[in-house]
Amino acid sequence: MKKSLFALMALAFCLTACTPAESTIPESDTTPASETPAETGQAEETEEAAVPPVGTLTMNSDAREDSTGYYDTSIWKNPDTGENRWVLYRLDYPGGQQKMLYDFGSYDSGEVSVSNPFVQKNAVYVACNDSLYRLPLDGGEMEVFLSPEARGAEFSDENACYRLEGNLYADSTQPTVQRIDLQTGATTQWKLPAMYITGVYGCSQDRVLVGRLITDQPLPSLQEEELFNVVLQNSTLEYDWLDIATGEVEKILACPYVGHPDENGQTRYWDYLGMMADSLYFRQTVTDAQGQLLAASIDRCALDGSNMETVLQLETSNNLYSVNRGTQLAWLMDCDYTGPATIYDLEQGKICENIPIQEGDSGWPFLLTNDGRVLVNDHYNGGRPTYALIDPEDYLAGSRDWTFFAEAEN
Repeated sequence: MKKSLFALMALAFCLTACTPAESTIPESDTTPASETPAETGQAEETEEAAVPPVGTLTMNSDAREDSTGYYDTSIWKNPDTGENRWVLYRLDYPGGQQKMLYDFGSYDSGEVSVSNPFVQKNAVYVACNDSLYRLPLDGGEMEVFLSPEARGAEFSDENACYRLEGNLYADSTQPTVQRIDLQTGATTQWKLPAMYITGVYGCSQDRVLVGRLITDQPLPSLQEEELFNVVLQNSTLEYDWLDIATGEVEKILACPYVGHPDENGQTRYWDYLGMMADSLYFRQTVTDAQGQLLAASIDRCALDGSNMETVLQLETSNNLYSVNRGTQLAWLMDCDYTGPATIYDLEQGKICENIPIQEGDSGWPFLLTNDGRVLVNDHYNGGRPTYALIDPEDYLAGSRDWTFFAEAEN
């Protein structure tokens, strides 16, 4: 069943908690970020060098496709030995085939740790144990670089992937940026000005969207657990744009970090959902002093935090799952795992009910492909998704008549 999403839109309103702030560099008595990088890995270590230029950043989780296919690392069971192996797959959209591209080693041994793949320029990259693997998209030979830092990389540009280490529980007031060169595996790192980073959520041009904890005093040592928790209880979480080269931040919105009520006894939380065009989407949740849900909504604002408006008042407390088209948010799925799901189609402005998600995530939508279809999981087979494709209109109408990928010769 479809409903008009726009017919349910509330009037736009500005929230005081979302007043954008001018770009500021947090006060710090530390050395500026641009003066402290050092390189490790294959490149010679340098004590002081300029921070390399940052290109257009993309979250690695949003960079799984090339022009005609999708990449995944998953488990493959060797039919001859029965051993489970970590492998890299590619799903070819036009040919409808799934092909294994590389075997990283034994899954059963527990000695191999593999990241999700990401695509930049003309290669797909995977971090495995202490190395970064680079496979050219044109079918060339796999290259391997020593790079222990690559395992924690969350975003990348055309020349490097980056790891921004959250420091909330690290007994440090300065987060560290690690830049891993995609051609050599060499790591350059630098400190940012004093701030507490709780997570990285998205990218826009050369900045990342982060959670930043604002406290009225420095966080005590983790060894002072009671005092540490008291400071957290009275802290604020800001969503900010962060320039990873300079440490400059731009405030988007703020809310209590742990949850202290306002003068009305209500607590507001904001959960980031994704970015679509020039808007950021959040789920707003309002609870009473006992933690009972009072209201929930999908809200959006401009990239600078202005013009916050409620798109839709939600009728459930279920989690919302983002479904992207490339880097852009396309759908939000409301699902509680006990029955059919509801999808809010943000691109078309409609609500689609009774989406047949079944036990074991059967029918779960991974993304909208760059050729205009939906990539879904029919079922898990030994921990490995069984991928299939379906037209989005058919999927939103409740169809499960999707087309499976055939196994290609490896």
